Amino acid sequence: YLDEKYPDNPLNPQNKELDELMEYCDKTINFMAFRLSVMDAFNYMDEASKKYFRESKEPIFHAKLEDLAGNREENIATYYETLKPVIERLEKSKFINGDKPLIHDYLIIAKIQMVRTGSPQTYDELVNNNPSEVFKNWVERMNSLFDGFLNNRKTILSE
Repeated sequence: YLDEKYPDNPLNPQNKELDELMEYCDKTINFMAFRLSVMDAFNYMDEASKKYFRESKEPIFHAKLEDLAGNREENIATYYETLKPVIERLEKSKFINGDKPLIHDYLIIAKIQMVRTGSPQTYDELVNNNPSEVFKNWVERMNSLFDGFLNNRKTILSE
């Protein structure tokens, strides 16, 4: 709708390379982030929510949540490794889409913020402790948009 209404400033430019990068992110990076944060979020749930979450997620993944979480250190290393195509893109431009954030930037930061909401510890490990300064700087730029809205969001640990 927005791209049709405001064609001079599209949010979703047609870019096959970036669309493929997003597909890659969905299959790899986002799944690794989910694996790393699933038990943290699960442990904050009340008993009824835990029951529902377990019964709804385990059949999808054909694994117990604990098995899905796997080895944390190995999964963090894998996350850093799978992030390389995103970092390579960010080494060439300020944002994934170029000089300004567009749909591809927002898609990735949304998944990162989901991790921050449900597992602040995992967010620290994946973002704040990330060995790539390029990636950390991009996250900070994204978090600072809209008067720092993402920096000030509540997480599961917020009161």
